[in-house]
Amino acid sequence: MLRVSASAIAIICLVGLTQASNSQSAIFNSDPKKNWAVLVAGSDGWWNYRHQSDVCHAYQLLTGLGIPRENIITFMYDDIANNRNNPYPGKIFNDYNHKDVYAGVQIDYKGSDVNPGMFMRVMKGDAQLKAAGKKVLQR
Repeated sequence: MLRVSASAIAIICLVGLTQASNSQSAIFNSDPKKNWAVLVAGSDGWWNYRHQSDVCHAYQLLTGLGIPRENIITFMYDDIANNRNNPYPGKIFNDYNHKDVYAGVQIDYKGSDVNPGMFMRVMKGDAQLKAAGKKVLQR
């Protein structure tokens, strides 16, 4: 049940990203260095490939818009790029153009760190995580 909640958050974020990338919505600051994004794929397993591929695609869109990598916080289990079922090991595709959207994606929270508690700590700018060198949302 908790994974469904994180997936729902990811979908909401991706819908917002899609709207923003198409219309340059007011959610983006005119200075890309001041924008922050939190991307979440809250599900794991090969059967949920699309969730992680969507996050990787969103990451590529955001960096393409000039948002610095250090301002993008990524949550994903990271279990599909090198999954034994992947016919293209180390690659993730999001559409039929076969552009690898996994290349260059910095994953900040993976595996067991993808959980609602960690997500909330990141969203609140948790000082302990920051002191440990982890990315947290900053104002």
